[in-house]
Formats: sequence, C-alpha cells, structure tokens
Amino acid sequence: MWSLAVATPLLAVGLTSLPAAALTLENNVTVGREPIAVAVDQATNRIYVANITSGTVSVINGTDNSVTTVTVGNDPTAVAVNQATNRVYVANAVNSGWVSVINDATLDQIGDEIIGGASSTIATVVNAARDATITAVNAARDSITTAIADARDAVNSHTDTATAPATALAGRTNNYTQWFFAAGSTVSGVQETLALFSPTAQTVTITYYTESGAKAPVTLNLPANTRVTVDVNAAVGSKHQVSTQIVGASLFYAERVITSNGAMGTGSGEHN
Repeated sequence: MWSLAVATPLLAVGLTSLPAAALTLENNVTVGREPIAVAVDQATNRIYVANITSGTVSVINGTDNSVTTVTVGNDPTAVAVNQATNRVYVANAVNSGWVSVINDATLDQIGDEIIGGASSTIATVVNAARDATITAVNAARDSITTAIADARDAVNSHTDTATAPATALAGRTNNYTQWFFAAGSTVSGVQETLALFSPTAQTVTITYYTESGAKAPVTLNLPANTRVTVDVNAAVGSKHQVSTQIVGASLFYAERVITSNGAMGTGSGEHN
C-alpha cells in the first residue's frame, strides 16, 4: 500500500520518516502506486498527487482526507494547478509525451495536449504554474492600486468639504494657509529656522509654544515670490523645546530647518 503522510502543522509528502522534532504525524492517506509529485490548490482545498506507476492522479480532499482517483497518461511525473482557469496539468513523461488536463472543479479529465517528449511535457507544466502565479500577482497589484486610489479620493473628499479641523483628515486642505511644526528645539548646539515662501504678498502670524505655554503671536510680512527666513532661536531664546504655528490669509509654503553640530534636517510639518 502506498500512502501520503499527513503531519501537523504542515503537509509533509514522502515515503521516508519524518523528523520527530519538526512535525507530528497526523494521518496516512492511501494514494496510487509510487506517488512522485504533489500540487496544492488552496482555493478548493485539494491536494493532487501524481502516481507514476498507477498512471493516475489521487485528489485528496483537504478537509476530510477522502481520495478521488483520476486516470491520466502513462508515467505521470509532475502536476501543476492553474487557479485562474481551474485546470490541473499532469505531465506524462517517458512513454507518453503529452499532458493530461483535469477540470479542477469537476475532477473530470478534459483532454490531452500532445507535447512530443518528456522534457517538453515538464516544461509545459512549469509554464502553466508560472502563468498562474503571474495572474495572481497581477490581481493583487490591481487590488492594491485600487485601494490606494480609493484612499486618495476619500482624503480629497474630506479636504474639499472640511470647514474645521475636527479630525486629522478633516483638518487638511489643499489651500496651505496654516502650518504646524510640533517637535522643535533651541537647546545648546541646535539651530532652528523657518523658511517661508508666498506666491502673493501677505502678512502671516507666527505663534510659538514652549514648555511654558504659548508666546505672544508675532506678525511677519511675506513679499510675493520671495524666500523669507525666520530665526526661531532668536525669537524664543535658547534652551527651549518649541512648537510653531504659522497662519496666513492665502496659500503659502513653509519648511523648518534644524541644524545640530553641523548636521542638517528638515521637516515638512502638517498643514491645513
């Protein structure tokens, strides 16, 4: 009797003993003579076993280990599942030179594809498996792309209708008239500056928040199309942890630059 060893937590295939430390034998499933190749269809929970001497494929139900036998060609040596087309391809090597095609849903043999030789037969099975994998990867990629687009549209719908920063999303808008920089510092060895740019001339209000609370707001004129640099250390003094809020009447851009012992870092902040 030829059998397939079933172990937990994985399915182990073979006629040799299992490593005792790695797996625990759960059951033996009787299949055809000289099982040589296995393919698993996760969608249908079926395991396909090519039996080289019997000229059959044993189809194991992964739920109850029941077996259905499908007769194929002589000397089946390889098997592959194409989940995209619900087809199982069995390479009949040595004497046959063709591939048996099984309907994955009904377990009926649909027909045979003549290949012309053992090497070509196995190559066809490999190609079928490759095509199935490519199809699955493309489907996953398309799903991710769709999810990203949906998330982007959801954010845009919030920003178009938001009137107050009730939530993180609702607080954002495409008109960058208000900028926040939370984690800043003017401790020893650290220099913090703000770089501001406005397409149109306007006046902005800057409020600094330190560990002692909010500082008195200061106003700053931004000429049109001109970079303006603000020295945060000079504005709040040294040895402070500082957060900054900048509010304007129309669109403008802001960037925080922090240098520490000669190393420079930037922060794009949050805007609404």
